[in-house]
Amino acid sequence: MKKLLLILVLLLLLGGGAAAAWWFYLRKPDNAPPPPPPAPTLSKIDIEPPLPISVIKNNRVARTFFLKLTLIFDDPKKQDKVEKILPRLIDGFNVELHELLSRKLMEESDYNNDLIILRLQEVSDRLMGPGTVTKVSIAGIDRQEYK
Repeated sequence: MKKLLLILVLLLLLGGGAAAAWWFYLRKPDNAPPPPPPAPTLSKIDIEPPLPISVIKNNRVARTFFLKLTLIFDDPKKQDKVEKILPRLIDGFNVELHELLSRKLMEESDYNNDLIILRLQEVSDRLMGPGTVTKVSIAGIDRQEYK
């Protein structure tokens, strides 16, 4: 009888240990945070050929910029929306860049890229709707001076 009682106590201890191990290590907690959402898939459109922007000073072309722009999207549906009316967006970029680059402020700040990107992002938000184009970036600027 003593042996049977000893075996029963050992089985209870082993069972309790196994239950505790499951409870603390293997069981998912009830208030576990949900898994993070999947990262957005980024896509882009490279605007080719580069946009030529002429800066007029004293009734002649003082310099010409050739801007290579990239539009970055976080949703392929937004990219499809922009591709359908891309000429309208490029026209908006041309108008804004001709206005912006001809200002004295831009010449004094040595044509600050951050300001150019900010203004192009505002144009894309105005024409396409806020958040449609995630980011407008400048892939390259070539600058040609005339004397």
